Amino acid sequence: MNCKTLIYDPSKQEVITLTVDQKRYKLVRWDVADKAQMLSESSLERYTELSLLTKIPQADAIAIIQCNNIYQLPSKSVNAILEIRRWEDFSCIQEIELPECNDIPSCVTITPCQQYIVVVELYTSLYLIELSSGIIQRFAFETEYSYSLVFDPKMQFFINSSIDQFSYFQLHWIDDLATGKFSLRGGFWGDMRCHKDTTIFSPNEDAFIHTCYHFERKLLVTYRRFNRSQLFSDRSHWGINNHPTPTSVLDKVWEVSLPYIQHQHDEENLWQSDIAFLNDQTLVLGAGKTLALLNIQDGVVKAEYQTDAIIQAIAIDTAYQRVIAATRNGVLCFHL
Repeated sequence: MNCKTLIYDPSKQEVITLTVDQKRYKLVRWDVADKAQMLSESSLERYTELSLLTKIPQADAIAIIQCNNIYQLPSKSVNAILEIRRWEDFSCIQEIELPECNDIPSCVTITPCQQYIVVVELYTSLYLIELSSGIIQRFAFETEYSYSLVFDPKMQFFINSSIDQFSYFQLHWIDDLATGKFSLRGGFWGDMRCHKDTTIFSPNEDAFIHTCYHFERKLLVTYRRFNRSQLFSDRSHWGINNHPTPTSVLDKVWEVSLPYIQHQHDEENLWQSDIAFLNDQTLVLGAGKTLALLNIQDGVVKAEYQTDAIIQAIAIDTAYQRVIAATRNGVLCFHL
């Protein structure tokens, strides 16, 4: 069972995965209290993507986007539907059609304040859906092929990941999200487009970690600190690829290249990896058939665990020091 991504509910000790087989998608719910056991599943009749699934914590629900007409572009609009479904049985609570959606949505996420669902269209638009009312707003958001959006925990800015020939990370300052007032302030390059890059923010300091594919089947992991006041206080555009950015504004603390991407990839299975904080001192990286523990101070690999399946996404069970992994062969649980 090819599990492309997962969302985890620690209170239930359950995960939901999005699985795919020959372009047919389904949602699968798993009990992960001990060994992963499948509880239920629901087939999806329309097109979706691994980045179009997210959890709505306060509603005990999930959000997923399905699309029609994807093979009739550009003659017909996509007809993208945001579905709010119950966690327990996948029954649909609400369907919200995204108006004027001319390209396939690339990602869906919940804001840190948990007031809005944000949907990014591939090239042109950003949708803001208020959870309490269901009111939809559509704002211009011109970017290349966008595939992820991650909010700063303080909601002062977000990082949007795009790909054309290469992956590219853009930082946007948020003046007023509710009215669509945000602007590009700068960015930096990743590498080749054959990998689903990951960006996470540190819970302990003004810093973020991002991954991207490096040449010769290497995975590049970079830890960057940012000076929040200098980075955005003057509202000025500060350049691309760290030039002419002062090192005091966006500081590359460390960068490591790791040889974990050895497997094949194809149209249905781009290279994926995932990274998360285990605790204040350790990062967990899942890539290829390896789980690696990295020291936060310098990126040095402290331990490696080999698996029988290719890891595509991970979640951390902090209470029991476990890693729950979505793989190309189902869900696996690892005690560290």
